[in-house]
Amino acid sequence: GTVGRPPDEWRDGIEESRNSVVRILTVCNQSALRLLYLWYGTGYGSMLLVDLPPPSSSMVDIDHFSERQKSCCHDVFTKFKSQWFEEVCAVLREESFHLRSPTEARFFRGILAL
Repeated sequence: GTVGRPPDEWRDGIEESRNSVVRILTVCNQSALRLLYLWYGTGYGSMLLVDLPPPSSSMVDIDHFSERQKSCCHDVFTKFKSQWFEEVCAVLREESFHLRSPTEARFFRGILAL
């Protein structure tokens, strides 16, 4: 049976896939941890491109609603384009271990996966 684990005939394929991910993608490093903290710990992860009112709010004019959405989207986009981008670049500029090394490509594939 398969209770608690995959069938035996799947095991080789699963192990091969796991090793491939570790070999090709996984790079644990301070830069990745700093980027994760930047996203989750400083509020970027909760930013939305829309400003949806709570379900209990009263009806608003569609033009007002549309303008509010455009404004919210513009504000968030501007923050990502300026502040987020600069903070990410600062983190990556400080990376000294993986840049210009044999692990550089793996490092950037790991960062892209974030």
